[in-house]
Amino acid sequence: MAAGAQSPVLLEKDTPLRDSVLWRLQSAFYDTVSVDAWAKAIVPNFVSSNSFLAKSYARMVLGFARDWFLGYAVVCFVGVTSCHSALCRHGAADPSQPIHIIEVGAGHGKLTHLLLHHLLDMREAWPAGVQAPFKLVMTDFTQSNVDFWMQHKPLQEHVQSGLLDMAVFDAVHDRSLRLLHSKKTLNAASLANPVVVINNYIFDTLPHDAFFVEKGICSQALASTSTTTASAGARKQLAAAKQQSGGKAPPSKIPVEASMIKTLSCTWNYNPIDISSLGGPYASDPSLSNTLQWYADNCEEASVLLPIGGLSLMNNVLAFSGGKAMVLVGDKAYSQLSELVGRRDPHIAVHGSFSLMVNLHAVQKYTELRQGISMMTPYIDGFKCAAFMFGMESEVAMETQIAWEDVMSSFGPENFSAVQRCVRDETQDPSLATALSVIRVAQWDSDVFYKFKGTVLAKSTAAPDKVKADLYRDVQRILATYYPLQPSKDISFELARVLMGLGRYEESVELFQQSTDECGEHHVTWYNVGLCEFHRGNFPRAVELFTLSLEQSGGKYDNARSWLAKANNRLQAGEDATGDTA
Repeated sequence: MAAGAQSPVLLEKDTPLRDSVLWRLQSAFYDTVSVDAWAKAIVPNFVSSNSFLAKSYARMVLGFARDWFLGYAVVCFVGVTSCHSALCRHGAADPSQPIHIIEVGAGHGKLTHLLLHHLLDMREAWPAGVQAPFKLVMTDFTQSNVDFWMQHKPLQEHVQSGLLDMAVFDAVHDRSLRLLHSKKTLNAASLANPVVVINNYIFDTLPHDAFFVEKGICSQALASTSTTTASAGARKQLAAAKQQSGGKAPPSKIPVEASMIKTLSCTWNYNPIDISSLGGPYASDPSLSNTLQWYADNCEEASVLLPIGGLSLMNNVLAFSGGKAMVLVGDKAYSQLSELVGRRDPHIAVHGSFSLMVNLHAVQKYTELRQGISMMTPYIDGFKCAAFMFGMESEVAMETQIAWEDVMSSFGPENFSAVQRCVRDETQDPSLATALSVIRVAQWDSDVFYKFKGTVLAKSTAAPDKVKADLYRDVQRILATYYPLQPSKDISFELARVLMGLGRYEESVELFQQSTDECGEHHVTWYNVGLCEFHRGNFPRAVELFTLSLEQSGGKYDNARSWLAKANNRLQAGEDATGDTA
């Protein structure tokens, strides 16, 4: 053991994964870290919170809404000698009520912001005759995240318009939502229309259970969990709980600290079980036990993770929506049976919090047992997306299925993510056209712009006027999607520099001020604002700003010193704002 390292402490031994202390540790992490989990890039979020994905989801939501508000029903016509069926318009949704779009575990809130942006962009395709077809609801089980949204400026306009509300929601246990702004409760009695529930990197962090099936025998995985980063107080508390309980602490008495996750270690044993005698969620949900039984009956040898937390979430959604819902899932996942073949222990990936692979194949089987419709992205590698629909026949869900084929089946979110990453990593000196094309494919995502900002800044000033005009429109669209979150990525500052290069100094000054509001003062910002004022002919103001920049740098910023001299020379020459001498 390295000097200063602590010895491992065993938190639990041979515990079914669904009952493990792991899930209490997960809650402790998000309660402790809150929005900093994403603001400080502790937990990855680009793949699940970018503008391309948000537009794909918006297209799915729009198709779903059009199917419900303007859609068709299968109607049978019975004649004297024959009968036949036809599709007839029916508009099953109540046009006086919106379809609620609920983001579970919205965390930082960026995806909701982007989703609203794209839905508003699609306003012309909203169902005719429906005043407000959508209302978005951001949810999280952590109150501190909700408090952050309540104060975050980019969300306030949507709240005031009535398109956005917020709620504290425990996805595994709650069967209703209390909206914080409208003070309404969403439940089976109050909801007339179906709901859409978005789960990005959610199922992988909710409770799982794990099994190994071989030749009809099903064995449950039992976790023994240890950590080396338990505090002295936690070690003492655990030792006392073990002593009082004869060597094994009751689950509720095991102390949890977010820092324990850093050095988690799990070993596994397997205990043969009779599926029909499993208690807990298996006893109360026949579809869950039947899903597990399917693997025992149909697999020669397979390692089966069951996302019981995610399936509980689906059950809760169906309970408060009257069985009418579309559940969208984006996650690291297994989607094909071939990925489950063989024997392997559950892998717990630690990244600040922790996650497991989601068995979307099992979710699909579960959905079939609940008479639902499933759609999944076709590729085995990378980020997976899936849609699970309940309360409608496939013949009725035509626009939703067309949308899926359009935005998910051939070139989906994982393909986009790979393209932008490969262009960045494999192209040493991309052209301006290449950089702008990637930004546009990304639906003007601000993080993608940030990755290519060097190319845009270096190559845009000498670009033809037509390219500059297009770039200016690109800047406006990036600004529309921008959601301030990480101070280390000063998007406003970089966009202001682009506008400087385009000669749009007044707008550039506004963005530099926005940068200061979001990320704090910096001597380079004041220097750039000074350049803008200099080129606008406002030499007195330029002198003030170059002086401020020089002072804030401790007199070390030579660029500010050089341009301060130029501005003073113009003043001494008596030039006016046009550059003419008086």
